[in-house]
Amino acid sequence: MIELLADKEQQLEFEVQIEGTSPDNVDATFKIKFGKLEVGFPAEVTENSITVTIPKLRSVLRSEFKKPVTGVAVLETVIEGCYKVPWRDKVQIKREVQIEAKLSGAKKSKSSKPTIKAKIKTLSESNSKTKQIQDILEKVLD
Repeated sequence: MIELLADKEQQLEFEVQIEGTSPDNVDATFKIKFGKLEVGFPAEVTENSITVTIPKLRSVLRSEFKKPVTGVAVLETVIEGCYKVPWRDKVQIKREVQIEAKLSGAKKSKSSKPTIKAKIKTLSESNSKTKQIQDILEKVLD
């Protein structure tokens, strides 16, 4: 079984041996089948390999893939008019990493207004103005 990530573009490379013809005469497609859905991606054929680039499956298939999806993957080739399947395996498509969060409730702060506290530490009573200020401050602060 191979695993494909729904959130990343990925590249698969198949090692192949082509005999009796040149790579120019070979057309290849990588297909993924699950349920009634089938998607295919064109592949590039060289003398020793077949390479396919798989785009982000999440956007191609329009699915969130909250749970892994299992299906069948095949590499299909057409060589000078002859259909061949040189590779087939199970495939699982899943998200790389996922986390979900919900706000369960917000706590309100006690006060959003700024506050200030003051207290007279020492005050000398050398004159009557000082005594008046002390009386005023005590009334305001109490």
